Amino acid sequence: MIAFSAPYQAVAFDTIRNDQYLPAFRSALDESRRNIERILSNTGLPDYENTIEALEYSLLELKRLELVFFNINSAETNKEIQQIAQEVSPLLSEFYNDITLNEALFSRVKTVYDQKERLSLSPESRKLLDETYKSFVRNGAGLNPEAKAVFRDTTRELSILTLKFEENQCLLSASDQGRGSERIARICHRCGSPGGKVKKPYRLGLYAQSSQLYGFSEIFG
Repeated sequence: MIAFSAPYQAVAFDTIRNDQYLPAFRSALDESRRNIERILSNTGLPDYENTIEALEYSLLELKRLELVFFNINSAETNKEIQQIAQEVSPLLSEFYNDITLNEALFSRVKTVYDQKERLSLSPESRKLLDETYKSFVRNGAGLNPEAKAVFRDTTRELSILTLKFEENQCLLSASDQGRGSERIARICHRCGSPGGKVKKPYRLGLYAQSSQLYGFSEIFG
């Protein structure tokens, strides 16, 4: 795993080798899947602690790893890092789709959300509950099965396309960049973006895998 052993639990970037990233992602994904299964197998009634808080903590290590890797990919990339990103992005896209499109998990989240007015939550906890519920809804939880299949295909395509767009952006003319943005916008339109408009298309690679699960709500204008 990637070490957070520098002062103040910062990332020890000088100790990280490129060949550590892919195994670290696979390990973090496996751990997160086990955590999600524990939430789903909980026989108690859904509440804030065993569903919303548990979901947030279940993804903690994966989120930290994503922040490290994709910031390196943006700030100090190379061919090896770009290749890893191309491998990792579809895995992350599929993983987060498995979460937000999981009917049983969404049912637990919605059960807690529907009783939020009766819960004694701190402002921070209420915010997390609201954002968790919205993230599921905005990432396909309420779609019918056919639409969910389209959503999966679209987000998978976006996770690769936007990485390639960012990699090539510095080499493109303004007109070429415009055509690239238009293609991304057309794909986004299939997921319900009003007018196919996209804010900051170069960041779609990160949001498509949605480390916070908030993805498209922050993209569409």
